[in-house]
Amino acid sequence: MATPLTSREFDELISTGILDEVFFAGYNRAMNQGDSVLDIFGKGSFGQKRSQETLSLGGVGYFEERKEGGPVNFDGMEQLFKTTFTAKEFNKVIAIDYTLVDDQEYLKINDLIDALGDAAGKTRRRDAASVFSNAFSASYLGGDSKALCATDHPLDLNGDNEHGNVGSTALSYDSAIATMKLMMLYKNARNLPTTVVPDTLVIPVGLLEIGEQIAKNVNEYNTSDQNINVIKSRGGLKLKVDPFLDASDSNNWFMADSVMAQRLLRWLDREQLEFGVDMPTQTNKNYYVGGSMRYDFGWSDWRWVYGHEVA
Repeated sequence: MATPLTSREFDELISTGILDEVFFAGYNRAMNQGDSVLDIFGKGSFGQKRSQETLSLGGVGYFEERKEGGPVNFDGMEQLFKTTFTAKEFNKVIAIDYTLVDDQEYLKINDLIDALGDAAGKTRRRDAASVFSNAFSASYLGGDSKALCATDHPLDLNGDNEHGNVGSTALSYDSAIATMKLMMLYKNARNLPTTVVPDTLVIPVGLLEIGEQIAKNVNEYNTSDQNINVIKSRGGLKLKVDPFLDASDSNNWFMADSVMAQRLLRWLDREQLEFGVDMPTQTNKNYYVGGSMRYDFGWSDWRWVYGHEVA
């Protein structure tokens, strides 16, 4: 029969990193189970800084023909709206009562540490989903002082040529096609096409069935009338069904350009998730396990998305 672990042996177990493995197993499970809108964020780092700034740019005009013997055609990009990302710390510490160690309740200890890692993963997923959950709220503004999805995004610093990326139509094949068309007509500050390619449908769990039918073409569209399924003919849509979106509204939905999102929808890490253990002292015999991470997230431009706030 194996000799039961003592408190001293448990301390040695901590030093081997096995508890770290339990923590990160819980974290990875939370991060990887099911769809997460975090997948479409462009990932980056603060480096050694606490804050980083981005600027949306006005774009460059069309190339112009140079006449023989004439000068080159100069141009420049206007710097538009500034977005500042500032690293914030997120942490959590839980106590492991010393009696759990003395009584060799190692399954309970394992479950506590696993749950802590799970909570870290869910925190990141919640925050990523909050970009969509708060997309219509005047309390969460982008660099242009507008909500992510708004009717009146200014295309330049003068506030001219306002443009919208918000609707209120329930999800259907027809509304998905209409939204794709609107996105493909987005303009930059010079009123030139932005070549958006809508390829991703972002929905809460409440819209799972209709979302699957639209994105993955389970059913043909109006086959009796011999109409083509436009979405199918374009290769279908990627689908993100994120349960963290249901916390705000189970009917709201979004169309996104996942390639453009990688450049304009940002997640910046300052410190990756870390796990640590505080050992008992003479005045407190309990162990304390905790995790911490620093990051920020948001968007520098709205043109990668169109949202529907459905009553």
